[in-house]
Amino acid sequence: MVTDAVLMMATVVAVLFTSDIMGIPGHDPDIPYPVYIMLCAVLIVLSAVAYRREYDRCFLDTYRESGEVRTGLAERIRHLPLSFLAERDPSDLTVRMLGDVTVQEGMMSHWVPAFAATLVFTPVVALVAVLWSPVLGLAMVWPVPVAVGLALASSRVHRDNSVRRSRAMGRVSAMIRESMDCSNDLRVNGCRGRYMDRLSAELDAVEGVETRTELAVALTVALTQTVLRLGAVTTALIGIVLLAEGAVSLTVFVTSVIVASRINDPLVTALQNHLSILAGEVSCRRVAEVSEMAVQAGGTDFSPEGTDLVFEDVRFSYGGDRTVLDGVSFTARGGCVTALVGPSGSGKTTVARLATRFWDADSGRITVGGVDVSDVDPEVLMSRFSVVFQDVVLFNTSVMENIRMGRRDATDDEVLAAAEAAMCDGFVSRLPDGYGTVIGENGAMLSGGERQRVSIARAILKDAPIVIMDEATASLDAGSESRVQDALSHLVEGRTVLVIAHRMRTVTEADHVVVLRDGRVVEQGPPAELLASGGEFSRMAGVQSASGGWSIRGGGAV
Repeated sequence: MVTDAVLMMATVVAVLFTSDIMGIPGHDPDIPYPVYIMLCAVLIVLSAVAYRREYDRCFLDTYRESGEVRTGLAERIRHLPLSFLAERDPSDLTVRMLGDVTVQEGMMSHWVPAFAATLVFTPVVALVAVLWSPVLGLAMVWPVPVAVGLALASSRVHRDNSVRRSRAMGRVSAMIRESMDCSNDLRVNGCRGRYMDRLSAELDAVEGVETRTELAVALTVALTQTVLRLGAVTTALIGIVLLAEGAVSLTVFVTSVIVASRINDPLVTALQNHLSILAGEVSCRRVAEVSEMAVQAGGTDFSPEGTDLVFEDVRFSYGGDRTVLDGVSFTARGGCVTALVGPSGSGKTTVARLATRFWDADSGRITVGGVDVSDVDPEVLMSRFSVVFQDVVLFNTSVMENIRMGRRDATDDEVLAAAEAAMCDGFVSRLPDGYGTVIGENGAMLSGGERQRVSIARAILKDAPIVIMDEATASLDAGSESRVQDALSHLVEGRTVLVIAHRMRTVTEADHVVVLRDGRVVEQGPPAELLASGGEFSRMAGVQSASGGWSIRGGGAV
């Protein structure tokens, strides 16, 4: 560190002072004593300042900066399109925010300062040594450029190893997370053994990469250390020859050997830090990748005229590989219920995601009250939507707080009213602490239907002018579904309601139906007219009606 470099400088000053006092011929710098006093004072102050600065840097500044980096990454991710999260495994983001930032923290607090201090002080000490005794000085410092050259030559290998290690760790983290998320499916399908074999193979791969990386680092460090130690050896050997010839005094010889041994220690540490910095560059790049991602921008002044949701020739594909929506156009009018129907994979959920700007359309235009959603800040836009998706996400907190997420400033009475409207009272009354019960990660204590009713209660509490429901009642029994639909009916008045459903009976009361197939609108209109026309909607309704009598019996399905 910097204090080590200061001590090395103090050794040089001590050598010069000793030579001055003893008046060694040819090595007497003849420096006035006040200068030595001033140099000692400067070194003492510099050492104290350096120590305090290193302490602050290691234990205060760096941790504060790391906290700011993590907060900045979280804020950046919050403003990124959801396509960013869909294209990356969550475990990778966890590694970036925790592991990579921690590596960056160590790099900035320990490795870089020590490396920089050595780069500054070592040339000064080497120059003084050469000027004091050219032959012995060169004998001390000749290994330095050789060791530096070896370290630089191995840089490419260490960078490549660091990249491979990072990728291997990412694969293992993803598999561990996947094994926990899919543990039920693995057990039901008898795949746990095969999956664990794959995970074991990935762990072996990580171990192999780690071993090769550490071996390369060890070889480089050992080789550079050996070369640097040769400086003291050559200084001693040449010094003995010069001493035997009477070219130098015993004092000069001993002093040169001492300086030669001291000059190497900071360099050894610096070269080790150099290798650590190379490994840290990979983590820094991974952090920078997130920081440099383009965010979804938009204005905060959102004043739509009405609540009509309009799609105009919208085209979209996930990652540019497969077209999901191809020229979709329709209008979901305020005060009306618009239903999106179609087979799986037709693009219904994608329509909802584009409307709320979870993704941005490749082309075309989506407007709310005449305002293009791509011109509106995503969080401002979402303040106008209440959304209940098929995949419900709950948090490891109480039922009350999970519902209150719909509107953070809602009173307890307002939360309870929304919960009652969403038919939550029945199952909440059976929980140990009622609405104060902590329901576990993603609502683990609740059934699928109960989790969905909590999500519906959020939407009711938010009371936004546009409501989107993606299979919102899919997990409810027929009686509960009917009551929840009745509870949601008050949201229709003066609002835009977009319902995505597979079951035709769910949309029979809609004002307008849009039928999607293969990412295109094949027909749209009032449900009664579509049924009478004998088109796609009528065919789907007929198929569902025919399958309504399906059952399983002992002799087979009939």
